[in-house]
Amino acid sequence: MGPRTALTVAIASTAAVVAVAAASPSPAAADGDHGHRQRGAEVQIVAPARHDVVGVAGRAWAADLRVTVHGRDALTRSAFTPQLTGPAAHASTAPFPGAFAPGADEALPGLVVLDSTTAVGAGAGQNLAGLFNLTALTDNRPDRVSVMDTWIVGAPSFGTGTRSTILAAVVADLDHDGRYDDAPAVVPDADGDGDVDARDLRALGLASEVASVDFVVTGP
Repeated sequence: MGPRTALTVAIASTAAVVAVAAASPSPAAADGDHGHRQRGAEVQIVAPARHDVVGVAGRAWAADLRVTVHGRDALTRSAFTPQLTGPAAHASTAPFPGAFAPGADEALPGLVVLDSTTAVGAGAGQNLAGLFNLTALTDNRPDRVSVMDTWIVGAPSFGTGTRSTILAAVVADLDHDGRYDDAPAVVPDADGDGDVDARDLRALGLASEVASVDFVVTGP
């Protein structure tokens, strides 16, 4: 093979590689996030841990999350406000008032939290983020903000004597206002399979991976 022929083959091979790369779907398109995946956030479920047996008669346990947003405008994009709240007399009181109800949480309005066995609101598709009592900054830097978000569960809202699964994720900036504040009150069954799970969360368009943990709720 002469030098001219070798050069022609090399150029053709490079062009073929570029063409294949251009035709390949992006990770976002491949896993069902419809191009909204930004990976600007992370969610870690600190508690319960995998296979923990939690609470007493289904209550008196904690769901504890760590939400991290990356980028130089991290605080703006997380749309974060601190809160210390709860039911009845604990709701919207000083020093960090906040609402306490199922649905999106005004303190962290990009967050979605689901549970497979909850009896609250719409059931498995109900966003439970608005029931988290304590929201506070744990790491505050120009290019990264981490928020602790905790719910002290005061009622057997997840059943008793049962296995359960928590799912949590941050919804992407769907309205392009520069903030993660687009979490819905209820996640629809997007694939129509009769339940609401990680696949339905991804169909919303996410800025984070879906965090999940399986655990056991104590019986009576």
